[in-house]
Amino acid sequence: GGPWINREGKLIGVQSGSVTNKSVPGGVANVSPVQAVRVLLETKRNASTPAIGVFVDEAWVLNPDQLLRFPPGTEGMVVQSLQADGPAARAGIKKGEIIVAVDGQKVRLRDDFVRLIRAKKPGQSVELTVIGADGTGTRKVTVPIGKLEVAWPEEKAAGDDSP
Repeated sequence: GGPWINREGKLIGVQSGSVTNKSVPGGVANVSPVQAVRVLLETKRNASTPAIGVFVDEAWVLNPDQLLRFPPGTEGMVVQSLQADGPAARAGIKKGEIIVAVDGQKVRLRDDFVRLIRAKKPGQSVELTVIGADGTGTRKVTVPIGKLEVAWPEEKAAGDDSP
């Protein structure tokens, strides 16, 4: 990562990652706004970002042959990959399925999907409406909300010297 600075020379964010393809930047970067970094520095607490352990794309990214498996006009999030033993995988979500709704709200864009997941807190649950990878079998799946930072060490309580 590195600093993002505006035209006036003011720090506006800190880059925490970017998307690359064979070491070539893909034009997409993950940047934490200055205020988010400030809060982490002031509180010295790990973030707890709600997540369910899936990588999704909008259905329109599928090639036409893949889309033919699904009912005409299907919109939603195609499950491209799952975190091994993550919340969605443990709940039975499979690669290639399409998530068409979150808590009864239709999802068409990835931003909508992420917003609905992030509106929850780790430990709560979300109900996903899913169409099977073969285009049949719409079902509802309850997925517990985990946290993106699952691999980060937990904070120790004051005075706790245990490993």
